[in-house]
Order: sequence, then C-alpha cells, then structure tokens
Amino acid sequence: MIGMLAVFVAFTVPSNPAMSYTNHPLKKWCGARLPVFDDSSSANNASVTLTGILKTKLAWGPPDFGEHLRTDSRWKAWVLDLDYVIPVAFISYAKPNVIAQRISIKRVQVRGPRESNGGFEEFLNRHVAVEGKLWQPSLPSDIEDVIFDATEIRFTRDVDCRGIEKLQKV
Repeated sequence: MIGMLAVFVAFTVPSNPAMSYTNHPLKKWCGARLPVFDDSSSANNASVTLTGILKTKLAWGPPDFGEHLRTDSRWKAWVLDLDYVIPVAFISYAKPNVIAQRISIKRVQVRGPRESNGGFEEFLNRHVAVEGKLWQPSLPSDIEDVIFDATEIRFTRDVDCRGIEKLQKV
C-alpha cells in the first residue's frame, strides 16, 4: 500500500512548482485579497475581472455526480486557469465582517448564461479576460473551490499583477 501511494504522489506532484497543472507560468499577484461570498443575493459582492486560459474539464454529472459511475453522466465544465495565484477570502452573507477561510486559487470554474449553450467555444484554450462575480460552490455541479459567474468574456493581451491590461508599446 505504501509503495502504491509513493507512485501516485510521484505522478501528481509537478516537477516545477512555478508552473500550473496546465503548463502556463503562474505569476505573483500584487492586488488585494478577493472576497468570495456564499450567497448570490449579497449586494456586497462586487464584479471583478480575472485573466487566464479558458479550458474545459470533464466532470461527473447527474443523477449522482460521481457516486455511481455506471449510471452517472459526464459533462464539460468550463474553467479559467488563472495567470496569477490569487488570494481569496470566503465570507458568509449572514456574517459579512467575519472571514471564514483564506486560500489561494489557481483555477476558477466559469459559469453563466453562455455556459450551457456553447457560448464559450470560441474562447477555448485562448487567453481571455472574464468579468463577473466570485461565489462559493453550492451545487453538485460546482467542481472548483471558487465559482466565477461570468457576465462578460473577451480576448485579452498581457496583464499586470493586479489583472489590469498592459498597454501595447508602439
């Protein structure tokens, strides 16, 4: 059993910690810690813009989301592999002045109206800026630590450590 565990760990630990599991370099974030609320009705939740490579990830779906592999469906989840490791703070809508947990994220799941009708296909495997609100996962189909409810997505150039687009030099 221990030998099997050692083999598993050897294949899951990246050889270069400066690279994400998508093989694009991670940079140091210099912006503020971003709040992630637990309730979509929170008026405190401001829209943010994050950048990275838009990918898909195969996930388990209904009826039991991975509990019964023979009968459960598979579906394509949209994820944004971020340009930066971003610190976030989980905040409860009921107690907005209390931070429940602090983590750093390299990836967010992208949800929104365009998700289910193929509206992100043109951005697949491309560098994009996504605008929207960050939420804590609450549904069986939420597969990442942070959910990004996208209101806008567009192609983008390089960005600085606060996520602001760099101007092109002429």
